[in-house]
Amino acid sequence: MKRNLYLLPIVLLLASCGSNEVSKAESSLEVESSLIEDVSIEESSSIKESETTSQVIDLTNKEEFEYVPFEELYLQPNESYYLSKMFINDRTYCDYASDISSYLTIDEDNGIITANEVDEFNEDCEVVGSLYLYDETKYQQITIHIVDKEEFGDYFMSVDLGRLYGKNVIFFGDSITHNWLKYPNGDDSYENDVSGISYGELGYNYSYVVRLNNACNFNKVVNAAWSGGTMAYMPKSPIRKTYKSFPSCVEAHEEDLKDMDYVFVFYGTNDLQDQVPIGTLQDKFVYGGSGDCKFKPSMKYSIERIQEINPNAKIIFFNILFRTYAYTGTITEKDYNDAIASVCQTYMVKMIDLSTLFDKSSFGSGGQYTTDGLHPNDKGYEVIANYILNGQK
Repeated sequence: MKRNLYLLPIVLLLASCGSNEVSKAESSLEVESSLIEDVSIEESSSIKESETTSQVIDLTNKEEFEYVPFEELYLQPNESYYLSKMFINDRTYCDYASDISSYLTIDEDNGIITANEVDEFNEDCEVVGSLYLYDETKYQQITIHIVDKEEFGDYFMSVDLGRLYGKNVIFFGDSITHNWLKYPNGDDSYENDVSGISYGELGYNYSYVVRLNNACNFNKVVNAAWSGGTMAYMPKSPIRKTYKSFPSCVEAHEEDLKDMDYVFVFYGTNDLQDQVPIGTLQDKFVYGGSGDCKFKPSMKYSIERIQEINPNAKIIFFNILFRTYAYTGTITEKDYNDAIASVCQTYMVKMIDLSTLFDKSSFGSGGQYTTDGLHPNDKGYEVIANYILNGQK
């Protein structure tokens, strides 16, 4: 693990100083310079001294130890992170200190850190500093990046248990999210009633939605997925009902979206089956129009509508899982996955790559992670949920 501090058994003052201010820190501690081999807090070089609060941490005889499974954490202003949920080795509590404490609100009792508003970012559109977790014998340093959402969006953020815990979450998708094993023939009970989409069922206990909910204890959770759902808006399709498309589900869940922290989107496999044209972001999309739409324009419309309804919602797309279901046509899984990645990058929203989790041997018909070569079974859903909770980037 890379460190910016080389420590001897002394009481070290953590202040917002660059290497040219080391002598000031030494003087304030009344420690002879010969006791200090190298003291530099590189992350603090862009922080104004008047904006920070110095803290004293007694690191005497403390050893480096990982409390959480990462070295860096990216936050946006006003974003909260349940750091204690990411502790390893069954740890339940530790003390906290930071050299950018004026930019962080730390709830030590619950292990929650919240990034405060930032009046002015540095030239890299971020504030960078260190957070220290420590107990009587050990400590860990985490580099904290508070980033400008307007510049970074959500594209580079990690998604894990600490970020999702206790949040409001909605899931859009097809049978893999709706839960094929609970509704093997689809659920047409609301076929002629779009208002019935908010049925609120999460699926069987082993689906990835339920697994995430059980682990993250969501404050509010809505499953807006439909078996047979598609990314593209296809009003003329004899198979895919209009209201099962992503744009239609977004419109039907406008009220739910208003107070959501996270929006998960998992479409594409039915678009592949129907060989929906991918199109471009410049292609015209008319909601409620009589013509079929294309993949990218439907994705674009839905993202922009969600951002219009709730600018603070973080949108997270999954790409298409490996499948052995036969389909006829020239547009491949890779074509759709490339389209999802491209649109996500354009709109600076997050995409989690699930396509690498399974292959033909593990996800083929009769494989250990599926029952039919398309829909995950208990073990398959477990792999997906754990992949998300462990913080994939």
